[in-house]
Amino acid sequence: MRARRPDVVDDEIVAVTRAVLPLALSLCRSREEAEDVLAEAVGCCLDRWRSGRIDHPRAYLRAAVVNEVRQRHRRRGRLRLTPLFHDDGDQLASPAADTDRIDDELTVRAELRKLPERQRLAVSLRYLEDLPYEAIADLMGVAVGTAKSQVSRGVARLGATLAESRTQEACDG
Repeated sequence: MRARRPDVVDDEIVAVTRAVLPLALSLCRSREEAEDVLAEAVGCCLDRWRSGRIDHPRAYLRAAVVNEVRQRHRRRGRLRLTPLFHDDGDQLASPAADTDRIDDELTVRAELRKLPERQRLAVSLRYLEDLPYEAIADLMGVAVGTAKSQVSRGVARLGATLAESRTQEACDG
């Protein structure tokens, strides 16, 4: 393959990086860590990207982000992930009609934190990145059946805790 024009590659890098940022946010403990992970992943991919040796940039960067997160967590000695929906600390200014949606998002975020790490990763990859089970299995380094069961268990557990919290709210309210 031949090298591509730098301005075209730079635009593509920005677009793909923005597309993969939500995944990094869901896998890291803070926005700063997510941005660091993403920067490391982009740095690792940059030469291949500019030379045109990456056929599917988003998939390649997504895998690099997951690998970088896994490396960081291995160095720390444990895998800790943060929620699927990330709050970057900004005030949520929204119309009253969005209040229920925001409350639901905050509830899902809180309940997602309670999932085991592997389930949280599987659910994030399935529903945030909309990946097929084969890709999830590949990124997690497990069999396809294991990826399916981790997603299924995570969704079931999340659904049960959300239903329980809604029942509790109805009783309290």
